[in-house]
Amino acid sequence: MTNKETRRYEMLVRVRDFGEAHRDLFPTSTRGGEAFAAVAEAVRQLTDHAVAKLSTAQEGKAARTAARTTLIEQLTAITETARVVASKVPGFNNVFRLPTWKGDSALMTAGRMFAREAERLKEEFVAYGLPGTFLADAEAAVEGLEQAVRGQVIGKNSQSAAQAGIDRAIASGLDAARTLDVIVANRFRGDSLTRAAWTQGRRIPPARRARRTPSAPSHSDAAPAAASIAAAASAADPVKPGASDTPLARAS
Repeated sequence: MTNKETRRYEMLVRVRDFGEAHRDLFPTSTRGGEAFAAVAEAVRQLTDHAVAKLSTAQEGKAARTAARTTLIEQLTAITETARVVASKVPGFNNVFRLPTWKGDSALMTAGRMFAREAERLKEEFVAYGLPGTFLADAEAAVEGLEQAVRGQVIGKNSQSAAQAGIDRAIASGLDAARTLDVIVANRFRGDSLTRAAWTQGRRIPPARRARRTPSAPSHSDAAPAAASIAAAASAADPVKPGASDTPLARAS
């Protein structure tokens, strides 16, 4: 999840926990109980979708990296062997060269060409120590990378679906939390401490500002820079720093 999504998720967790702590005051059959249940469900869905999105991305990247590594190893072995043979048979290695740009498509094209061109020279390669299966191994490596690339595309579609689930869960949770702003305020009208705890839990802190490491701004440009950062933070999250007593209903 993004930083903004994470901050909203953490707020919903606090709202869920508030409801758990005061469960006896908000039976499931009441509006408050229903709203707290909606928040708890939103938290559960957010957790599931976030895990699914992250694991899919990591698995797809790992599979593609492993497939690339395998293919490069196969092609490198053929290239290095051809270079040695070329010391005795000039020109032998003319077509057995790794592409300068090692993108996936370039590597797969090279793998197919190597397999085709080495077929008629197979005995020479084997004589220099490559296994008799080196052509089949190279073709399998090309196929492995193709499958990994396709799998990552499918994974991205799954990530998009997970992101849509995250968006829906956040929207549902925020809507229930806004309803609870009214219910909790009415239920604890004479209890300032509990209302303050609710307000603090409902607050979404502003995004952290990146620190400028090269050098501190001069007095002449510090104010405009601060104003620009504050405006950007306000646009991304209307909750203003220091407004700890402002419910999220006004911030989301």
